Amino acid sequence: MGVISIRYDPLNGLSVRTPNDYQHILITHNQMEDHLGRTIKYVGIESERYSTYAEHDERIYSIRVSYSGSDYTIFHESCNEADSLYQDNSFATSFLKEDAEDGDIALWGVYDAEPADTISNEIVDGDRAILLQGGWQDTGYRYPYNVADYWNDASNFVIQWSMKYSEAYQVFVSLDTSAGHRYMWYTPASSDSLGTGEYVQYGLGSASYDGRWHTFQRDLLADLQQAQPSVTINDVNAFLIRGSGYVDDIKLLSYLSIKEDAEDGRTTGWDEYSGTGNVYNVLVDNKRVIQLSGSGTSTGYKYPYSTSWNDAKHLTIQWDMKYSENYRIYISVDTTAGHRYMTYDPVDVDNLGTGEYVFHGLGSSSKDGTWHTFTRDLLADLHDAQPTVDIIDVNAILIRGSGYIDNILLLPHSSEASLVVPSGQSYIQPSIISRPATNTWHGGTFVEALDRPFRLYQLSEFSVHGVVDQVASNRMGKTFVGLFDENMKCVFWIYMGDSWGGTTKGYFNTAYYPEDGGSYYQASGDLLTDFDKTGCLWYDRGTNSIKSTMTGKDATTLAEVDNPERVIMYLVVTAQAYDDYALLDMRIHDINIETNVRTAPPDMEEPPPGEDPLPTVYDGTDSGVSTNSAEQMHDDAANTANEHITSNWILINFWPVLEIIGSYVLDTGEAYLRAGGVDNHVQLRIDLLASVTIVSLGVGISNEDEILQHEAELSLLESFLIGYVVYSTLKAGLALICAVEQMGLSVYQPSTMIALGAGVALVALATVLAIAHVTMGLESGKLTHFAAMLFFAGLALSMASILAFGSLKGYLSTGLLYIFMKIWGYGDLAWNAVYSFLGQFMKWTKLIVIFMFILFCVLTASQLIMWWMYEF
Repeated sequence: MGVISIRYDPLNGLSVRTPNDYQHILITHNQMEDHLGRTIKYVGIESERYSTYAEHDERIYSIRVSYSGSDYTIFHESCNEADSLYQDNSFATSFLKEDAEDGDIALWGVYDAEPADTISNEIVDGDRAILLQGGWQDTGYRYPYNVADYWNDASNFVIQWSMKYSEAYQVFVSLDTSAGHRYMWYTPASSDSLGTGEYVQYGLGSASYDGRWHTFQRDLLADLQQAQPSVTINDVNAFLIRGSGYVDDIKLLSYLSIKEDAEDGRTTGWDEYSGTGNVYNVLVDNKRVIQLSGSGTSTGYKYPYSTSWNDAKHLTIQWDMKYSENYRIYISVDTTAGHRYMTYDPVDVDNLGTGEYVFHGLGSSSKDGTWHTFTRDLLADLHDAQPTVDIIDVNAILIRGSGYIDNILLLPHSSEASLVVPSGQSYIQPSIISRPATNTWHGGTFVEALDRPFRLYQLSEFSVHGVVDQVASNRMGKTFVGLFDENMKCVFWIYMGDSWGGTTKGYFNTAYYPEDGGSYYQASGDLLTDFDKTGCLWYDRGTNSIKSTMTGKDATTLAEVDNPERVIMYLVVTAQAYDDYALLDMRIHDINIETNVRTAPPDMEEPPPGEDPLPTVYDGTDSGVSTNSAEQMHDDAANTANEHITSNWILINFWPVLEIIGSYVLDTGEAYLRAGGVDNHVQLRIDLLASVTIVSLGVGISNEDEILQHEAELSLLESFLIGYVVYSTLKAGLALICAVEQMGLSVYQPSTMIALGAGVALVALATVLAIAHVTMGLESGKLTHFAAMLFFAGLALSMASILAFGSLKGYLSTGLLYIFMKIWGYGDLAWNAVYSFLGQFMKWTKLIVIFMFILFCVLTASQLIMWWMYEF
C-alpha cells in the first residue's frame, strides 16, 4: 500500500514520488517549456489483464488532483499579495479550560462538602459563569475534580481567571514541581506571606471581593520562585477555590501579558524614584486604576520598583492612561548596545536619539483628561533611532507627572516573523528576526479563517507537504501547520523542524488534540539528514477515530474522537527560531484540506452509494423527478397546493409582514355527509424575524347547505338535552336548600351542613355546565351567538317560572315542556306573576333564585350584543 504522486515544480520540472519515498525528475523544466500551455481536461483509468490469466487484487483508494487556484495547494508569489494568512501573535497562546459556555458543570466537583453545597451554571451580567454556593470557606470546589482529568500541562505556567465574589475566598492552583507537590495560594489579603513548604501564599487585595468582576493573571513559575528560588514547575494540574461566588474564563497561557491592572486593590511594586508623591489604588470611571499624585513632572514613579520583569519574549508594551498635565514615560530595556530608555512625551514629533534615551511623541492630545490606550513596538521604536541595536529584555515602566494609569501589558513582538515565497518558487518558508542571546523560542503565528468552516466528522484529509534542508548543524527552527476549532483551540498539528543546536537531528510529526484534553501523535523519529515528507490526518467514520499517516510510515489510529461535531474554523501556521541561532531552511510545498460536507454524522446510518445522506435542499423548481408512485402522489399534491397559494407583503403596526394564503378544494371522490369535497384553507404571517403566526386554519365542506341543516338539528337537540340537565340540577339543589330552611334545622348539625353543601354544589355545577356548554359550542362552531342567547334566555325563563308558580311542589310539576316551549317562542309568560309569589319562598332559596335569574339575564344580554356586533 502506498502513494504515487506526480508534481510539477517551476524550478525542477515534472517529478514523481514512489511509495518507497524515492523521488526523481521525469522531465526538466526546460524540456517542458514548449508544453506548459497544454490544457488538462480528463482523468482516465485503464485496467487490463493478459490472456486468460486471473487478475490481481488491485485497488485504488483515492485519486486527487490539486492545482493552482487554491490559497494553499500550490504556493506562489500571488499568495503574498492576497495576504490571506494574517499575523496574529495572540492566537493559540491561550488554552481555555473553563468558560461555562457549554451550559453544564462537567468536571467540577466538591472536595470538602461541610456544610452542604451546590454547583450550577448560570447566566450573570449577560454571560454564563459557574456559580459556587456553599458554606463560606468551609466548602471547597475543584476543577477538574477527578485526577484522571487533570490538565498535566507542562508548557503553560501562567494562569488567568475571572471571579465575582462578595465574601472572603481562597484560590489554590495545584502544581507538580521539582521539590514535590505545591499549592499556589491566593487570598484577598493585602500582603504576601510566601512560604517554603507546600503552600505559597500571595494576596490579591481586599478589593477583590467587592461584588464586582475581577480578572487575575499570575505567573505561577515567578510566584513560586520568589518564595522558593531553586524549585521549578513540572506541570499545572487543577484550580481549587473555597467560598461562594462566580468563577469564569479559567485559562492557562504561554506568557504573562498583564503586568499591572490594579484589580487587587493594592499598590504593591510601585514607589517614587524621584521627588515626593503618593501612589493610590482608586475606583475611577467604574474600574480600579493606579493614581499617581505628586509635584508634576518633578515626581517620578517606577513599576516594578525593586525588581525587574527581565522579559525577553515580549517586546511590545501597552497601557491605558488619563492625564490632564505634562508627563514623560520611560520604558527600561537592556539592549546589545547597553541600557536604553524608550521615552514617550505628549508631543507631535519623534526626536529619537543615538544615546541612552530614545524619544517618541504620543501626540499633544494625549493629555486632554480622557482615557487613551497606547501600544508601542519597542524594538521597532528603537530601530527607528538605532537600526543596528536589538533589545535583549524589557525591565520596567517609569513615569513623571500626576494622573491615572492602568492595564500595563507586555505582548509578543508584532513583526518578528513573516511567511515569504521566494521569487519563482512553489513553496513558502518563514523569515524570522533573530534576537540576541535570550535562550527562548520566538516567532510569529499566522491565521486564516476558513471560508467554509466544517465539522470534524466531515474531514476527509488534512495534509502538509514539508521539506527541511539540513545545510548546517548550527541551525534550528520549527514550523507548525494546524487546524483550530471555533474556540481557537488546537485540533491538529503537522509540524517539522530541528531543535538540536550543533547537530542535524530533525523530525516530522502529526498530532491530534481532543476537546477534553490530552494529545496523540505519530512521529517520524530522528531524521539525521535532509527530508521531504507529507503528513496526513483524517477522520475515520467506521471507528469514530482520527487516523494518521506520513511518508515512510503506515497508517495508524491516533485516538477515538470525543466530539465529532467539533467545528473546525481556522488554519494556523506558526514558525519559530531559537535564541540567536540561524533559522533552519524549512519549506511548505502544499497544504491540503478536503472535506465532505454531505457525509452523515457518526450517529446516523451511512446511506448507500449514490444516495444523499442529508435532506435535499429545495432548489426553487416546481417539481422534481419521482422514482416511485408514492413520491409521485406527494409531488402531485404539493404542486396542487402550490397553484393555490398567494403571498403579499403587508404592514402591521408599520412592521413588514409576509402574508401567505392557501385555499383549494380537494375532491374526495365520495360524498362526505352528502357534501361534494373538502375545502382547505390556511393563512400564515411571517415577519422579518422569522416569527410565524397562524391567522386561520380550517377544513370545510364545499357543498355545505345540507350538512349545515343536519348540524343545526343536532345542535338543537344537544342544547335541549343540556338545558334539561342544567334545569334538573338547579331544581335538585334548590330543593335541598329550601327543605333545610323550611324544617328549621340548625346549620351546625352535620346533616344540615351536608345538605346545604350539596345544594350549593349542585347550583354551582349547573351554572358551570351551562357556561361551559355555550363556550365550547361557540369555539367549535356548533352554536352561534343567537343560539347561545336563546339558551341562556331559556334558563332565565326557567328561574322566572320557579318564582311564578310559587312552591317547590308547583315548579317541580311544571316540568320541562313549559320551559322549552318558552325558549322556542311558544306560549305566553305572565311576567306580572314573577314578584307575586316571592313571599312563598324562604330567605336563602329566594335570594339564590333571584341571583340565578339575574345571572342568566346578563348572559343572555351579552350574547345578544355579540350576535348584533357580528351580524350587523
